[in-house]
Amino acid sequence: MNKKIENFLATEKVSVLMTVYNTAAYLDRSITSIINQTYKNFELIIIDDGSKDGSKEIINKYKNKKIKKFFFKKNIGRINALKYAIKKSSGNYIAILDSDDISNTNRLSTQMKLFKKRKELMLLASRVNFIDHKNKKLFSYPERNDVINFDEVIHFRNIFPFSTVIFRKKLLKKVSLFSKKIKYAFDYDFTIRVKKKYKIYLIPKILGNLTLRENSLTYCKSLSNQRSYDLINILKFSKNNFNLPFKIKLFIYLKIFRESVSLQVRKFIKMGA
Repeated sequence: MNKKIENFLATEKVSVLMTVYNTAAYLDRSITSIINQTYKNFELIIIDDGSKDGSKEIINKYKNKKIKKFFFKKNIGRINALKYAIKKSSGNYIAILDSDDISNTNRLSTQMKLFKKRKELMLLASRVNFIDHKNKKLFSYPERNDVINFDEVIHFRNIFPFSTVIFRKKLLKKVSLFSKKIKYAFDYDFTIRVKKKYKIYLIPKILGNLTLRENSLTYCKSLSNQRSYDLINILKFSKNNFNLPFKIKLFIYLKIFRESVSLQVRKFIKMGA
């Protein structure tokens, strides 16, 4: 390995942020996947956001000095928990891992080497495998063709899995991690807003496993309307702030129309219920 890269990897700390809320069944494997990283210059900041399922006891089992633990008595929500984690971070790089997901052992080293080689990049993510609660592989995401064309596809579909996202912390001086308009799809919104100002990249390698479970926020029916509102706002931002090819703009218009119709249908059904 090049000595400059070796020195870079030895001196640049990564702060891995993990917010926890009632994910005791998956927590051990998530924490272990960070502890076992081949990249050793990291800190793992775990925020237990008022869990009631024994997550706190699992977190407290780990005595590793690289782990910073914070326990909230009441649930304050993922966004506020992440804000707190960022305040407690000391690394120049911020990585995300949800508490039910897994990072491959070479995730951080692969991403940090790319940051060193390509200084213009400010945010990275990668492909993932989706798995079930028994660790069985379901499918890979995004598809290879989407990775090749990520620079366009990202404007109408979120193909940057948040549990693989890592970014240079200094970009937060110009791009807020959260938008007041977005309450659910803040990860997608953040990626698009970063892309507006900086270079981003989607690594074609699979660097993690994401757990697909029915009780996750993604499948929460009560959030369906909020997901539609968020997606419509994000799509409009892309349409209005980027010089996109006609084909991509057409995809955006069609998706806005579809989400708007779905939103109205759900409202109509609720009124008639």
